[in-house]
Amino acid sequence: MIKHILFVDDDADEFVFYLGALKALGTEYVATLAPGGQEALSGIVQAAPDIIFVDYNMPKMNGIECIAALKKLLVKSIPMILVSTGMSPRLQDEGKAAGALACIAKPSSVEAFKNMLDHYLKMFA
Repeated sequence: MIKHILFVDDDADEFVFYLGALKALGTEYVATLAPGGQEALSGIVQAAPDIIFVDYNMPKMNGIECIAALKKLLVKSIPMILVSTGMSPRLQDEGKAAGALACIAKPSSVEAFKNMLDHYLKMFA
């Protein structure tokens, strides 16, 4: 089954990184980039993804605010993962309180990101 993965990240270079990891997995997927929280909110109604990865550090609406807003908007529960280059215990607590399934440090290599994606995609297969 083809998975639809939404990445909410203001850095387009990160999306290229994500696509490389997905390609390395060899799985069928549709990947969409929302360059910010507002774009994620407006696009979520049109095409609900199977899983959402949300970057914490974004202008206008940070990842925690985005997850909380998406949780209020969504009819069905979609797993959301908060990612950040500077993940801390406080940020993990805030992310989970907002509705994130997991809060993880952003992997620094394609291999590490591929393993993380594989873990979460299998969890929700």
